[in-house]
Amino acid sequence: MPAGFRRRNFPFPLRRLCDFWEAVRTIWSPPGSPVGPIGLAVSGGVDSMALAVLFRDLSNHSHHFTCIPRALRAFVVDHRAREGSDVEAKYVLESLQKLGIKSRVLTLEWPPGSNPLELANFETKARELRYQALGRACVEDNITELFLGHHEDDQAETVLMRLAAGHRGLGLEGMKSEAEIPDCYGIHGVHQSGALELYQRLRDSRLRKPRLHERKQNPSPPTHIPSAEPPSTTLLPAEEEELESSRSPMHIENGGVRIYRPLLGFSKRTLISICQRNNIFWVNDHTNLDPTLTQRNAVRSLLEGNRLPLALCKASLLRLSRRMRQERLLMTLRTTKIIDKSQIIVLDTRSGGLGIRFRNRFHPRFLHPEPHLSKAIQAAKHRAENTLSRAIDFVGPQHSPSRTKLALARQLVFPDLECHMKYEDEMKAGLRMTFTIAGVQFKRVELPLPPETLHYSRFMLDPQYVWMLTREPFRAGAMTMLSFNPAAPGSWSAWQLWDGRYWIRVRCARSEETVVVRPFAEADMKPFRAALSPEKRAKFACLLKICAPAKVRWTMPALATLAGRVLALPSLGIGVEDGGVMWDIRYKHVELGRHKDLGIVA
Repeated sequence: MPAGFRRRNFPFPLRRLCDFWEAVRTIWSPPGSPVGPIGLAVSGGVDSMALAVLFRDLSNHSHHFTCIPRALRAFVVDHRAREGSDVEAKYVLESLQKLGIKSRVLTLEWPPGSNPLELANFETKARELRYQALGRACVEDNITELFLGHHEDDQAETVLMRLAAGHRGLGLEGMKSEAEIPDCYGIHGVHQSGALELYQRLRDSRLRKPRLHERKQNPSPPTHIPSAEPPSTTLLPAEEEELESSRSPMHIENGGVRIYRPLLGFSKRTLISICQRNNIFWVNDHTNLDPTLTQRNAVRSLLEGNRLPLALCKASLLRLSRRMRQERLLMTLRTTKIIDKSQIIVLDTRSGGLGIRFRNRFHPRFLHPEPHLSKAIQAAKHRAENTLSRAIDFVGPQHSPSRTKLALARQLVFPDLECHMKYEDEMKAGLRMTFTIAGVQFKRVELPLPPETLHYSRFMLDPQYVWMLTREPFRAGAMTMLSFNPAAPGSWSAWQLWDGRYWIRVRCARSEETVVVRPFAEADMKPFRAALSPEKRAKFACLLKICAPAKVRWTMPALATLAGRVLALPSLGIGVEDGGVMWDIRYKHVELGRHKDLGIVA
């Protein structure tokens, strides 16, 4: 609510606007500097049209509601799934233009010769195409926030659908009020990337200054990953100087498009009244009325007809969603605190390795009486698994490992949750030193805390061991490969995400040559080393010894020709003289938390 105003002094329309502003402010934190355009996804239904009207009114009352820009961009999606959808999209476009909102139509492209409504997965495919079109349109218009019109009736339907699908626990939260845009994995600028390009575009157009989380990260000089085996030789001073000169920090990607749902606390009836009060017409999609067409239509029919028991009515489902949301937020907060209090020894982006010392114990035996201990232990297991999931995200190719795999990793990393305290040391001593989970290899390395470490740190952190996390070596026939098709000489290719870890683009001197990105292999070592100049060969040897020991080097990306010749190792910044290829490489987005300023990123 605007500072200095009392809600009861506003007329009814403005009171409703204050309620909407409170909902927006709860899920969206505008930066201190002026913001750019805000994106609105408008389908033409009553919910999205009400969203457009409310944002229009906020923009018109910007002297009351600070940080709301006057620049709004609306996107109307034409699914082309039924007759007359293009006419409806044009009508919605005209309605938005009458409201003073700059808009454009996004038309979905279906496979040639197919009828979308006859597809078995029509609803899922339409959602995927819709979000991808919206994400790309946001990048074109320099938009990082996209607001959607989902309301509380949609939320109740989602929770009921997830109950029917067998979801439990936090899966019953339903739609999140704020999240990354879905179904856009691997699209640069949309999925957790593109902040640097956005900054450059906005700087050139002088729209605004970069936000704090979008600014180019300037990490400290890289730190190497300690090897589990002691090195057979030590680096000479000349080698150290050569290695230092070869270090060039790799940018960690940031940015992307996020979606916001400020109307999850508004009923459909309220949104209808908002449109009626403003004389706004909306489009009714008749396919939403057929309960046999989609699962959501069937669930909507059940809820609107009050044909469900009280425990499954709309109010009960919304209470369940709110409770699960609070539990998720609390779990996320606790996991972040655990990661922040852990000791990240090194994050080497050149080879994708993490060295971390976890907290000593997760067992809550000293905090809870016996009657409540089992429940507390279960909650501690969930926190431990979430902590491992965050650690895996630093170096792993998979974004969200399954709970089954996380439970197995938890048993090996945190044995105190699986045994009595008196047997904990014996169990830890008998654990496997190395195991692989979700494409990430865990290796336990003995590295005692120094004696001068504070007593608090010795109590909280594992005093004896650290865990080294690296990418699991690729199996035969399962190597990840990207192909960059020939482009005009001197022009950059599009960004591509390799192995879920590295964003890469290339520029070739010869347009007829196709360049691929694949893992560096043992068979490549001898010919690649022979093709390097003596200076680069010495630098290459130092880098391998420091940041890519043993089998870690076979997980690094290599630029190669279709014939198999390796032209460069972009993450190390080394290439052959006559390769005729330039590259740009960045590491995937990771949540560093308080560790972002510790100088641990290479």
